[in-house]
Amino acid sequence: MAKKMKKEKQKPTKFISKRKEKKERKSKNQNNDEDDKEENKADFYLDDADADLAYDSSELEAESLEGSDLNNSEGEDMSQEEELSEHGSELDFKEEDYVPSEGEEESEKGEKKKSKKMTKNELKKLISKASKGSDIYITKFLILVGRLTNPNNEMNFDDDGEENVLTDPKEINHIIKFFITELPNALEIKIDNIDESKNDNSLIRKYVSILVRYIKTCEDEMRNFIFYNIEKISPLIFQFNNFTEIVLKLGIKLWSTTKDIELRKIIISFIKSLITKKSKFFEYSIKIFYINYLNIAKEMNLNTFIHIKQLQDDIINILSYDLQKAYTTIFTFIRKLCIQLRATIVDKTSSSIKSIYNWQFVNSLILWGRVIMKYISDSNIYLLIYPLIQTIIGVIRLNYGEQYYLLRLRLVILLNGISRVSNIFIPTSMYVLPILSSNYFVEKCKPIVLPSSNKKKEKEEDKKNEHNKPKINSRIVINVSLKIKKEEYKLKQIRKDLLEECCDCLLEYLSINSNKICFVELADNILKEMRSALKRIYDKEYREIVKLRMEKIENHINEFRDNLSNKYEKSIILIKPKSIENFEKQNINDFSKEWMNIRHRRQATFEAIKSQKQNKFIEVDLNS
Repeated sequence: MAKKMKKEKQKPTKFISKRKEKKERKSKNQNNDEDDKEENKADFYLDDADADLAYDSSELEAESLEGSDLNNSEGEDMSQEEELSEHGSELDFKEEDYVPSEGEEESEKGEKKKSKKMTKNELKKLISKASKGSDIYITKFLILVGRLTNPNNEMNFDDDGEENVLTDPKEINHIIKFFITELPNALEIKIDNIDESKNDNSLIRKYVSILVRYIKTCEDEMRNFIFYNIEKISPLIFQFNNFTEIVLKLGIKLWSTTKDIELRKIIISFIKSLITKKSKFFEYSIKIFYINYLNIAKEMNLNTFIHIKQLQDDIINILSYDLQKAYTTIFTFIRKLCIQLRATIVDKTSSSIKSIYNWQFVNSLILWGRVIMKYISDSNIYLLIYPLIQTIIGVIRLNYGEQYYLLRLRLVILLNGISRVSNIFIPTSMYVLPILSSNYFVEKCKPIVLPSSNKKKEKEEDKKNEHNKPKINSRIVINVSLKIKKEEYKLKQIRKDLLEECCDCLLEYLSINSNKICFVELADNILKEMRSALKRIYDKEYREIVKLRMEKIENHINEFRDNLSNKYEKSIILIKPKSIENFEKQNINDFSKEWMNIRHRRQATFEAIKSQKQNKFIEVDLNS
């Protein structure tokens, strides 16, 4: 009886311990989920259904195609490809997924078996037979490569002093190069002879699985070499959807980080061939392109500017393959930007404003603005103009602070570019004129004669200010930085460049609307504001900058009135809308070419800064 009582008392302790284990597992899973959420904080560019695409390189090992959006799209086309992916996700790499070999198995005692040796003659025979397409020798070669490329497999050899090719790094590189460059030709012949009903694709599957594992674990130089030869391997990879997804992610990530232009072109051609053969990967590839683009677009310096512009060009070219599908993806991204903007307007704090006023958010607006300007003739893309314009205007109105004048001017330049291409009237002058009338350009008039003591003090102060001046050029700060500190406003050169940029934006705005019948009214209002600002400016350099722009505007107003009075009477034009259209088409004046001079001026500053080899801020040309 006593023994039975002891057993009954021991049962509840086991049951409680199991409960504790379950609670601990749940708490660990919850903590892991919270960590994953914290890692992906900058998910404003993703839709809610696509949040799983923001991944790290370490998370690739845990993902599979079964949980992605590709299986839900085009269900009829996926029926054939589901048969090819019956083996599960290739991300869960095991020894069974590759090639089983006796040399890789461990004994019960934990001691590893010694690997076999290979001479040069045996290696030559193996390579020659495998290149001819022998299934037996191809499997042997795959076993060898699987052992050499597996980082978890430590190869142990006998120390008998015999010749062993597998210990020579040159021979190992020769084996891997043959595996990447020549073996795909032998396997590609077997694709036509595959019997899908019997799943007779084991050799190709083993090859691709070893290749994908090696791409993930190899060094950067070897990864670049693999993607240089990716066109030869692509027919084999396209046989499996889960492998293509992995290679697509790794390739786009390499595309976003590499500085090699030729390698980037090869990756783009690989993705284009994938899209032409499997159209369901189009939307998915755009999402990955956008994610990797924004990871690079966080900073703006001499290296990243050129790189970011090239990435934008590549994305714009990829979108041209199917603009109808591209419309849906672009709409989701712009919608996500609008949701983030609305959340900051409702709860306006310093941290929420920083989530909008950063280069990542601004570069996303620049990208979609360039896409709309490129494909504006397409009816679907044209519909995205108004939501994008409203989003940009909402970003400008979010904070009218003086420290964000540069961000406002960057977005005004983008709006002017959209207005020029789309012929939509956007009143951008109302955001530039308050900058022109600010107190930063007002300086008190200095007396003509000064005492000698004051001159000495001024010279000493000038020397001190020279040490305090930033080493980078003020024009660089004006053209790229999103924020100016109060200390930087003390520098005269920065204020001068800011004034020139404001005047250029106003001239660009008027040049876009120079052929419209309302040009005189628009120009008169701007001239009034410039005259009132000129009364408050006492510095000679500042006054010359404003006067030169005012003279150009006045000259073009007189030319416009002469053309209007010579050809038509204003009362007749207002009555007949067709006559207004004809007048605007025929009214081509020199002022419409003024924005070209502004663009050349910006490009000249960029070229001057580009010649500098230091890592400095540079100008962003939003109009190109």
